Amino acid sequence: MHPLVKQKYEEANFDYFLNANDRNEEAFWQTVKIAKKPVKHEIIKIVRTKVGKNDYVYYHETLRSTDFLNNPIDHTHVVGTYKDPVFISNVDPRTNQPRPSQIVREDTIYEFHWTPNIIDEWEAQEGFELDEGCGFIVKHGGKTYGGYTREQFSEETFDNLVTLGRFGTLSPEGIKKQVASQVKKSGG
Repeated sequence: MHPLVKQKYEEANFDYFLNANDRNEEAFWQTVKIAKKPVKHEIIKIVRTKVGKNDYVYYHETLRSTDFLNNPIDHTHVVGTYKDPVFISNVDPRTNQPRPSQIVREDTIYEFHWTPNIIDEWEAQEGFELDEGCGFIVKHGGKTYGGYTREQFSEETFDNLVTLGRFGTLSPEGIKKQVASQVKKSGG
């Protein structure tokens, strides 16, 4: 569970039941604490997205370590985005005080604004590395595009990456050919 979400539940005195992923992450960190072994952060997928005019990025990582018997342990999770609960309050009849009674929605929060050198900054942290098969993904609305090289992902604008994902090219002639081909396939 994201620390800010946990804090929000605690401040609201609202019950939260850990899901399987939360329990697995807790077990991983408890094992690491007992074993006193280093943790390697292996970034396996990086996602760029845009909300309004803001370009954000988050990543999926696998935490790798060993237990006290030197058996490998790992846990995979997402870093840089989380669901922020929005509570509705009612008056508690026993105390006559407002008390959160339900969650009306969860807002998606992105923690990292995109900068072309952010991947380098992550890799510069001790124990962090990019998996050799790391996927570079762009999410635009309900669509997901991938297959980018690290250089394309870091150097191109968000809109160019979407265009590359949709048409496989940035050349106007290539885009026209793709559109014509799609129209022909659809019978239009």
